[in-house]
Amino acid sequence: MTTDTTLGRRERKKVATRGAIQRAALLLASQHGVENVTVEQIATRADVGLRTFFNYFPSKEDAILASTVPGLETLIAEVSTRPVGEPVLVALREAVMRVMQHRDAAGRDRLLALRVVRDSPLLAPRQMAMHSTYEKALADAISARVDPGAPPIYPALCAAAALAALRVVLHRWLDSGDAPSPELLRQEVTDAFALLADGLDR
Repeated sequence: MTTDTTLGRRERKKVATRGAIQRAALLLASQHGVENVTVEQIATRADVGLRTFFNYFPSKEDAILASTVPGLETLIAEVSTRPVGEPVLVALREAVMRVMQHRDAAGRDRLLALRVVRDSPLLAPRQMAMHSTYEKALADAISARVDPGAPPIYPALCAAAALAALRVVLHRWLDSGDAPSPELLRQEVTDAFALLADGLDR
């Protein structure tokens, strides 16, 4: 991933502008509810014009959800770098742990983003569409790791199960208190992937 030290002045300004819009959208949504926030309000809060807003995001929903995208992109990248021959669910679990290590899930803005997305039905259609795209990308990353003789459904099934497990874990974790423990999140992830690996039939 490109770092700030390698970005030119223009690129750094774009990153800063995008970040300002994302944060403005997130804060307004948390304060007033997604349904009560307008693009105009977000642009004003971020100190940009409407045209600039739409240069970065097609809708307010996309601006709000953008705070959750880096974690998904990093997860897919981490899966692709796991050791060859490592079982798929182990690779997925370890990739999640790496994402958690490098991206502070318990940070204030991260918690705010997760709670806004969880509590906003208005975001559900766009979130589902976005997750479908990343689920496909994750399935492709898994497909590159498995034996060609594996059932064709296997990579897609693993990707869907992993992302569903993460969604359940995150919701449980967020419900555990105002300042949920990172250690609890790691344990919940470990337990969830262990259940997937063992099989859910009881």
